[in-house]
Formats: sequence, structure tokens, C-alpha cells
Amino acid sequence: MNIFGKRLSRAVHRQAIAVVLMAMGAVIVATIALMLVTGYPFDRVLFEAVSAFGTVGLSTGITYELPPAAEVILAALMFLGRIGPLFSEKSRRIAEADSVAVIGLGRFGSALAEELMASGTEVLGIDVSEEIVQSFNGVLTQVVRADSTKEEVLRQLAVDQFDRVVVAIGDDVQASTLTASVLLHLNVPVIWAKAIGEQHGRILEQLGVHHVIFPEKDMGRRVAHLVRGAAMDYLEVERGYAMAKISPPQVIRGIPLGQTGIRKSHGITVTAYKTLAEQWRNADNQTVVNEGDTILIVGPTAQVEAFAQLR
Repeated sequence: MNIFGKRLSRAVHRQAIAVVLMAMGAVIVATIALMLVTGYPFDRVLFEAVSAFGTVGLSTGITYELPPAAEVILAALMFLGRIGPLFSEKSRRIAEADSVAVIGLGRFGSALAEELMASGTEVLGIDVSEEIVQSFNGVLTQVVRADSTKEEVLRQLAVDQFDRVVVAIGDDVQASTLTASVLLHLNVPVIWAKAIGEQHGRILEQLGVHHVIFPEKDMGRRVAHLVRGAAMDYLEVERGYAMAKISPPQVIRGIPLGQTGIRKSHGITVTAYKTLAEQWRNADNQTVVNEGDTILIVGPTAQVEAFAQLR
């Protein structure tokens, strides 16, 4: 849903409607109660009720004339008007385990944040661009314009309370490095950082960043394997270890996997398989694969690449 040019999720829309209805209900009930207690007309007590709920301090001049019962009603309204910020979504979500802070909402960071949201993970998005922040208002759990290189700013945003933080700053090596350094100083348990290049990646690793990722480089390798036609899909899990989806080569067709000896001869393991008529299943020593099936193999990168070339 788009409101004033901003895209809002259905969940945010429903939540906003619920909050408005509850606020209106509280004010109306309080107004009726004030009319019964004080005898003042509807318009005057409505103004007092709205002012109390909004905690704006305005009055028609009857506040000091109100009986104790009316004062209690107004005090309750003032409490309700302020209880939201005291128990805000932000405070609760910061403490949740399934939440991630994403710093930098460029192409990589925004795609990551939206995918996390789609999977049910709460996301705090941070970027220095007001335009970018506005574009994600209502899309992420929370989005803030801030300078992530300053420790005090991240503390105010409670980033140090997150279990996982991703530094996805796209083209500013200095900002990315300083942000990672601040997060390490804040003792964030798990830090992921996007490396802009090999040298930047080495710096992040030397700082102590737990996971350094090279999106462009990793995607280039993956696409290269797909273009060569050696694999239907390919993923390097970490340096030196990979996973590939391929068609079973002749050497393992028609016999139980346990009798093929591929772990010794080729250094890879078939972990799952899929026939044309079935869904994916875990593979074991008794599994037999045939032409037309699809298998999932894992192992050292060089061995996986070599096995994927077999026909």
C-alpha cells in the first residue's frame, strides 16, 4: 500500500488502524465519563480529554474546577498517551534474538534487509541518506538516518544489543571500516561485513570481523560455473568448500552410492538427490541415482568443480 508516496506493508497498515481505533475509543470513553462526573458540555470535556491524551497541556480553563474523579480520569488518559513510547516496538524488538541491524541500505543492503523481513526477521535499517531512509519507511521494522561511524550514535540506537549486525556500506571504505571497528568495540556477538575489494576484506579480517563477504566476487564465481554449464547451481559455502547441484555422471549411475567409492576417488559427498517424479531426499549408501536425476554434492572446492565436469 502506498500512502503519500511511501510504501507501507499490510502489517504496518493493520497496526496503524488498530492504534487509531484504540486511541479514539479511549478518548470517547473518557469524554463520556467526564460529562457524567462534571456535567460540562461535550465539546469542553472532549477538548480536555484530547489534550490529556496527547499530553499537550492545553485547557479550556476548567481543569482547576474539576472534581477528584475527573482528575483521575484525565491522569489515566495522560498515562495512556505516554505508555506507547515507554513500551515501544523498538524497545521490545531490540531485545529479541531474531533481529538484525543492517547498516547501509544500498542495493546489497536493501536486498538483504527485505529478504530478512520476508523470512520473519525483525530488521533495523541504518543509512546516512535521508532519501533512502524515507523510501524504506514502513518497509523495514525500523529505519533510521544516522552516522554509523560514531559509537555514541550506535549506542543510542541500541545497536550494541543486537546479536547480529551486517555492515553493508557499498562504496565508502573508510565508513565501512570505522563502522566495523565501532561494532567490535561494542562487543556485538556476530558481525558480517561487505568487503568492497580484496584489500578492504583483509583489513576487515585483521580487525576481527567475524564474517567478511564479497558479494560481487562470489556472484561472479557462481555465474561462471552456471555459464560453463558444469552445474545447475553452485555455492561456495566458505573459502575452499563448495556445494553444487548437478546431473549424476556415468560413474555413479545405477549402483548404490556406498559402492561407488566417490569419497575416496573424488573427494566429494552426495548429500541429496531428486528424481523427476519426486521431491528432494537425503542420500545414503543405499541410494541409487540414474540419468535424469539431480544430485547435490559437497566437498573441497577443487574436487566439487572437477566432479561437476564429469559426464
